[in-house]
Amino acid sequence: MQKAKEYQTINYRSDGTIKSIIEFNPSTGKQVKATIFQQDGTTVDYIIEFDPSTGKTIKHTHYRPHGKTINFIYEFNPSTGKKVKTTYYQDDGKKIDFISEFNPSTGELVKTTNYRPDGKTIWYINEYDPQTGHPTKQTEFKSDGKTIWYIEEYDPKTGNKINKTKFHPDGQTIDYIEEFNPETGKIIKDIFYNPDGSIRSIEEYDEDDDDHECNCEYCDQ
Repeated sequence: MQKAKEYQTINYRSDGTIKSIIEFNPSTGKQVKATIFQQDGTTVDYIIEFDPSTGKTIKHTHYRPHGKTINFIYEFNPSTGKKVKTTYYQDDGKKIDFISEFNPSTGELVKTTNYRPDGKTIWYINEYDPQTGHPTKQTEFKSDGKTIWYIEEYDPKTGNKINKTKFHPDGQTIDYIEEFNPETGKIIKDIFYNPDGSIRSIEEYDEDDDDHECNCEYCDQ
């Protein structure tokens, strides 16, 4: 009779406390889960989960010092081994604080989604250039987590702001656009819109003296 494959290995520290418990797929013999403990041997530090078919890492769950609530979770692309997502939790270990997303091929940060205290409603989203790591766009939402309040766009090379688009209460109709010099980060132009989308006025700024002038072609004064 063939001996059943071992499905769990317990590793101990020199003082006799449990260091880790490794679990295996009894059919393939590949590890599926590793639970790492703190020095006391009972408090969970973090848990690693593996793809049952390939044995590659797919998830890390890290706990707060008391070992009861989740601090953050890493998720990995099982093909490349690159991190694709990190979810950070609030103190209760249930409500989401923010989520970071990464390029599955390169592992570079491409997006972060930040939540309001309820852990469900989106507060703002940041997008990043995967080559430079600089922010390219920030979208902030109103308290409902759906209606856009404003969008800021950034130069991917310098990380400097290039424009800010503020919306009316409907989250779709543009109120005004601020334009910035991508090299200096200073504001150079304001474009104000009417509710129908037509331009109401344009204000251009002198970067040297912070003064501005109104383009009266669109000015309603």
